[in-house]
Parts: sequence; structure tokens; C-alpha cells
Amino acid sequence: MTLKKEYDENGLLYLENVVSKNLIDKINFKIEIFKKKNFDFLKGNNLLKNDRLHRIINFHILIEDIKEVYNEILTKISDIFFNNTTLWSSIYFETGSEQPLHRDLPYFYTGELHSSFGCWVALEDINSNNGPLEAIKKSHLIDQPDLVKIRNLFFADSDVPSSDNNLFGYYNQQVRLMCKNYEKIEYSNIQKGSVILWHINTLHGGKEHFDKNLTRKSLVFHFTPKNKFVGHLDYFFCKERKLPSVKFEYEVYKNKLIKKNNLIDFAHIIQKTKEELII
Repeated sequence: MTLKKEYDENGLLYLENVVSKNLIDKINFKIEIFKKKNFDFLKGNNLLKNDRLHRIINFHILIEDIKEVYNEILTKISDIFFNNTTLWSSIYFETGSEQPLHRDLPYFYTGELHSSFGCWVALEDINSNNGPLEAIKKSHLIDQPDLVKIRNLFFADSDVPSSDNNLFGYYNQQVRLMCKNYEKIEYSNIQKGSVILWHINTLHGGKEHFDKNLTRKSLVFHFTPKNKFVGHLDYFFCKERKLPSVKFEYEVYKNKLIKKNNLIDFAHIIQKTKEELII
């Protein structure tokens, strides 16, 4: 079975030895230096979880070697990714996300179903004790629940906001019920340098991080089509809203596109530019 056929059929793709271990060691070393130099900033703003970084968005702006991870992944999967694929964002973790099974689509709504996808990268060996990824095979093929009905449960008389935990949580609860008889895959015993790709409509999440003495260093990338507006809940649940036309600025890295963004987001608490941090 080709990579593309496996991805199309299952909504998932697991590949070993995609990212070079030397590159990963280089990234991990630079991040440790960053933590030491910026410890007062991180600790003072409650940006550490058990003294570990958690959910750093667009860290590739500061740790530029992360861009090479993106390049190595797209080079490996060149037969399944789309010609206009771009890197929308990256997320860095040192702990398990422990996020319930969910679809990314409501927060990555471009009006297209099959041209966006997510990717998880193991920056160290992962086992069942430090929060492995899990996913529901073929869940990307299941239709959406009744979005109007769900929207009206929470926002019958007001506009849907771009983000709302209750609405997003209930939506995913309904999707999980629809997929209750589908096969669940737990990606434990994953080697450093391996990657897992999922369709934007695939249910996936992070299991409990049992052993707090272990880190779970990993990256998540989200890929979207070039110059496609990425809507959130306010567009996903309101299909009558027209998605605006956009023309983004992109950095070209080894013939691959990265959406330009100046801000590094620390756990949705504080944002900083590259110049405001010590490297």
C-alpha cells in the first residue's frame, strides 16, 4: 500500500526514522539553553509545567532548526502532500498534552476538507507512561454531527465566538459517540525521529502522562493550503459566513513555505517577539 493510499484510507500515517537524530539533538540542546537563559521570564509568568515547557506556539521563529524538521517531513511524504501545502504553525511540548480525542477541523476551517493535516514529531523515545498520542482510525470519513443543533445549544441568540471550550468539547463528545465502534490506536513505544500524520478531520488526542519524572518532548505542525483563510468556531459552525480571501506573506525555506508570524505564544498566556527573548 502506498503512503498516500494508507493516509487516504485511515486518516493516519505513522513513519519511523523521518527526522534525523542529529537534528533533534541539536534542537533539544538549543531549547535547554533557551530555558536556562530565560528561566526568570518563564518561571515568573507561570509558563512552566513542573519546570517544563508546555505548548509553545511558533517556537520555530526562535529555534530555527525546527524549520529543517518541517523540510525533512515534507521531503519524506512528497507523494501525499499537496503542492500548495504551507506550515501554518508549530507547537512544542515537553509534557503530554493529555488532550481528549478531538478533531482539529473546527479550529482549522478553510472550507476544504482534505487539504489540511496535522503532524506530531517525537523528539525523544515515547512510551505508554509519558503521554503517547492516540487516534481513531478512519474517523476522518465520518460526517459531521448536526452543527446547527449543536451551535443552538450554546449560541442560539448570539454570535458564535472564535473560541469556546464548551462548544468545542460538546462537538467532540458527539463525534466520539459517532466513532465509538471504530478502532482506537495508541502510539506507544515510538522511537525518536518518528512522525504521525493525521487528517484534519481525524479524532486524535494525548493519553495521560503517568510518569511525571519523564518528559515527552515533541513537536506538532499544522499544515494548510497556501493563501487560505483559517477560520475557527465562528466560521465552522456558521457555514453561511463567507470565508474571506487572503494573501499571506510566506518565508521560503528550501522551496517550502512557512507562513510569516512575528509572535511566539507561550501556553496562550503571553506572546513575545524573537527580539524580546534571550537566545
